[in-house]
This record gives sequence, C-alpha cells and structure tokens, in this order.
Amino acid sequence: MRVSAAERAQADASVIVTFRCPGLASLRAELPLAGLAEGPVPAEAARRAAGEEIEAGRIEAGLALFARADRAHPDQAELLNSWAWTLITLKDRARRDPAKAVLLATRAVDLTHRREAHILDTLGEALFAANRRDEAIAVESEAAALSPRYARRVAGMKASQELVP
Repeated sequence: MRVSAAERAQADASVIVTFRCPGLASLRAELPLAGLAEGPVPAEAARRAAGEEIEAGRIEAGLALFARADRAHPDQAELLNSWAWTLITLKDRARRDPAKAVLLATRAVDLTHRREAHILDTLGEALFAANRRDEAIAVESEAAALSPRYARRVAGMKASQELVP
C-alpha cells in the first residue's frame, strides 16, 4: 500500500496540550492526532487542544478536534461555546460560519438554561454575525441582565443596527 506525503504527515501530526493548575506543577503532553481520532478525548482537553491548533494556524485540525469532542461529549456547554466563538472570530473571514455558530451556541444556551452570561453573549454575537440583529440584541440584553459587562455590547449592536438601512 502506498502512502502519500500528506497522509504520512497527518499520521505523524500531534498536538501539545498544557494543563495548568494554580499552586501545582504544569503537565505538558504531546497527543498524536491519529490517536485522538480513534477514541474519546476529555472535553476540556479537546477544547484547549482545538484552540491551540487554531492559534497555530491549523484550522482544519482544530475544527476537527471540536467536532470529535462534541461527538464524544454532546452535553458540554463550554466546548460548544468555544467552538461557536471560534467560528465567528476566525482571522480568515471567509472561513467563518455564523450559521453553524448559532446552532452550536443555541445548544450551549439550552444546556445552561440561559443562566450563563458569557454563553448568551456568544449566541448574541453569533446571531449578529448571521445578520439576525433583532434576535442578537434581545439575547445580548439577557447576557447584560446577568452581567453588566455585556451592556456595552448591547449598545454597540443597537448603534450599528441604526447604521444599516
């Protein structure tokens, strides 16, 4: 069987994950991506690894880690929230996916029973990015009611909505 250079590189690829605990030593582990594809990964480790992959410019690998972790842990609101936020803030605007971010953030909001301001904020931002501005303002207002730090975002959304004909 002949293996291409790209397949060999993917098989050899790994991600380095660092776990930090205040007051304790840090643990740094190199995890092979091929091994991650074969079985479940703890949700928090996968969330961090996905973020590190995306920060390093390996977008597809990071998004794949998010997807695998979601399949293994579909009830993890923080994982869904991070994935949604990533999809609306990717540096390459052409790769952003606000519609998918809305779906993911909605699941996270449902899992937290609308009680987590930062997760409501992600849904509000995703709705805004998807040009669903009235809904975005309503959801962002919910976030601001739970945590005043989001009040500026509500004001910003309202101001930019007034600029759009």
